[in-house]
Amino acid sequence: MNPTRKPNFFTLLVPAVTILFLVAVQAWHFHDRAYRQDEAWVVHYALENIARVGIVNHRLQIFSTAAPENFIQDLWVMSFGHTETIVRFFSTLTTVLTLAMFYRFVSDLFDRQTGRIALFMLGTLSMFVFYTHEARPYAALLFGAVGFQWALLRFIR
Repeated sequence: MNPTRKPNFFTLLVPAVTILFLVAVQAWHFHDRAYRQDEAWVVHYALENIARVGIVNHRLQIFSTAAPENFIQDLWVMSFGHTETIVRFFSTLTTVLTLAMFYRFVSDLFDRQTGRIALFMLGTLSMFVFYTHEARPYAALLFGAVGFQWALLRFIR
């Protein structure tokens, strides 16, 4: 792919519609599901610990004991609420960003057609669908993994 050539509207429309379709189907799958036990622990930890020690102390505590994406999830819970739909929406947003970054990475590495095929394959992979829509940091970790690989590719080129 020529990095100086700007893509036209229709070449960006196909991956965008594909991402929206995949995420809508995935969100519909998780629509009325109750929390799994590990998701409930994440939400409970966010509500109890931030209320008990405050945001600043919680930030220091979580960066010394866990990954930063847990802190972002905790802030999301404190800001927007703790219902299943609201908490999982953060993972859905991160999944949209992950799919977009993945398409860009594969398109830069190979070509746009391969990027569209890889996007569809990843978006329909059952393990990806299940784990990126849980109220856990899996979607953020995958976004970081794809983003760092894309950044390395851009650095090398």
